[in-house]
Amino acid sequence: MGRHKKRVMVGNLQRSGLSAFDHLERAALFPEHRATELEKALTAISRELSAAGTALLRPHSAGGSLQITYAGEKARALRRRLDPYREAPLGDVGAALSGNPRLVPGLELVCLPLKPKTSHAGGLWVVWVGAGTGPFLPDGAVERFRSALESFLEVEDKERLYLRNPANPLDRDLARALREGDEQALPALLAFTRTVGGADIAYWGAVHDDVVDVGWQLGAEDRGFGFQLPLGQGVGGRAFAQDSPLLVPDYRNCPYRYPGVSDVTDSEKVRSVLAVPVHGADQRRGAVLYAVRRAVDAFDPAERIMLRRLARNIEPVPGLGPPPKQFSVPGRDRLRESRSGLREVMLNADQVTDVEAWLEDLVRGPAILVDDRGRPYAARNNDRLEQLLAAPGGQEPPWAVPLEEPATKTARGRLYLWPSVDLPPGGWPDFLEDTAAACNIVIDRAEESHERLHRRRAQWLRGVEGGSAEPGLRREGNRLGLPADRGEVWAVAWSGRRLGSAGQREQTRLRMLAEDVALDALGSPLIFLEEGLAALLLKDLGQTSPSGVRDELLRVLGSGPVWLVHGGFYGSFEELGAALLQTVRAARRVRDEAGERYVLEVGDGGLDALLENPRLSNDLLSFADNLLAPITAYDERNGTQLTVTLCLTLTSGSTQEVARRLYVHANTVRYRSRRAEEILGRDLAVPKERAAATLAAFVWLQRRSVPSGPTNGLPVAEAAGARLK
Repeated sequence: MGRHKKRVMVGNLQRSGLSAFDHLERAALFPEHRATELEKALTAISRELSAAGTALLRPHSAGGSLQITYAGEKARALRRRLDPYREAPLGDVGAALSGNPRLVPGLELVCLPLKPKTSHAGGLWVVWVGAGTGPFLPDGAVERFRSALESFLEVEDKERLYLRNPANPLDRDLARALREGDEQALPALLAFTRTVGGADIAYWGAVHDDVVDVGWQLGAEDRGFGFQLPLGQGVGGRAFAQDSPLLVPDYRNCPYRYPGVSDVTDSEKVRSVLAVPVHGADQRRGAVLYAVRRAVDAFDPAERIMLRRLARNIEPVPGLGPPPKQFSVPGRDRLRESRSGLREVMLNADQVTDVEAWLEDLVRGPAILVDDRGRPYAARNNDRLEQLLAAPGGQEPPWAVPLEEPATKTARGRLYLWPSVDLPPGGWPDFLEDTAAACNIVIDRAEESHERLHRRRAQWLRGVEGGSAEPGLRREGNRLGLPADRGEVWAVAWSGRRLGSAGQREQTRLRMLAEDVALDALGSPLIFLEEGLAALLLKDLGQTSPSGVRDELLRVLGSGPVWLVHGGFYGSFEELGAALLQTVRAARRVRDEAGERYVLEVGDGGLDALLENPRLSNDLLSFADNLLAPITAYDERNGTQLTVTLCLTLTSGSTQEVARRLYVHANTVRYRSRRAEEILGRDLAVPKERAAATLAAFVWLQRRSVPSGPTNGLPVAEAAGARLK
């Protein structure tokens, strides 16, 4: 098997390369070594806490007496104190120890109850510390280890509930059939996966020919559910390539969505996903075991441990090996041509892909430029880079050439090279230095060019959105390569400050990455209008669907909701402003409402879409003003609030809600509404009349800020204005 990577431990809890948390995880994963690993975990945490001793008390798997594990310098003394309680109920032990915490002068027993989600019995963690030191460790390590102990107890509880033999979760014959490649045994495995993991769907992806091939499933609504995923991409492809389980709390809003596959999984309402790699006989053989939930409910640590143990129980599984790799070496004439090519790149190139293409031709292997956060300068290289860096141990590691800001000498990223020729090339000893200099020149030129063009595009689009009649606006749009006369508007919105909180260079990087996504997918740039909002103008639809574009943008903008609104069609430059305004408003609204639909058309907003349509705004305003004119005139003459009261009553349908918003009694709302209806001269009990009045009310309220609270005797409009001031 041999694919387990050496863990790199961080933090303070380290002993012999493994922390207390690592030993506790191993105790849960390897029941055959549980006693030893649990003692090591308690020893490590005892040292970190500078405790005299510590103990874990928990129910025995066979029932009856308690299991007690001791650790620390005073473990023997602690054993003498606690062993008499082995036959006592756990709750009585905690009460007895808490009532008499001082065993030795200067020391104190601290009892921490453990309450795992799946067990009524629970457990007790006892720590023997210096008197007066509890509560201890303000950095939260105690609470984190306490939580880890509770997850460990949940694993033991699941073992008692589901397993005959904790060391072998599956029946011996079933495990052997799976190791021998008997696919007819997969339904039993998937059923057990759903049960142990609390999953709605479980599926199996066989790894062969550098793909994850999902064909077996249990729980999907579509009997033909399945897909193929390139190794290193998507959720399962990454889990296998990186040899590590991958937990995705919300698949709808994660950066691992893959075109085509995401459509299939979205149709099954997939939200939380856990993908566990299953080892094969070598690095390219094996499988991926998926557990899926249709709700945003991430798999907890105990569930993840249990599914990892299922995978261990059936390893190794069969598969196919990788194809052989080919190599070649350029000659002297080619080297001279490459030197000339580098000069051409340094003089004229304004795209990072130009220097990457030149390098790949020279070194006969991949070349990828990344920034100081490890992101490829060209967004199309995201998946490729992950796959290359996660390649099996037999492959040579890449050359990593550091790049520095020429003026400040600060790090700006690196150049990764996977050459199949010797470097530096013969006769070119300064190859790496020359290449780094060329990369810096091209990156600077690309960023400067992007910033200039971005400012011009954003300024032009704001002018269009604002209804500017400036001469030459249409001509400027055409000069910028934007479809000013005919096309479709898309708007993209996201939550959180993903650009505004970054420095100027980082903002430029994010915009360039997002623009590359849009250009690659649609042939049109993404234009940023403000924090959390951008727009695209499309002349022709690209080959990528709106949902596919959103999936790619999630990779750039990071985890978190991203909404895409499309369908803002315009047939002339004069119609562009209205289409842009309507689409942008719809994107702002769905973002502010945190809507669960992440891809929608402009008209999907129902009444809101109608009210936000600039093409109808003048007609709607005239309609509302004319219908409500009698009561608005009455309010102006008498300083009353009949209009707002009636409009809120018609649109909310709740007298109590209107009373709360206007800070008046409910009877006052009823009186004002009846008086407004009298002045209006319409019978609102008639459906047609009420429908007309309700539409007018929505339009009237959309133009006004109605306060929630007292207005100090002022008319509502004046009160709203006072608050704004």
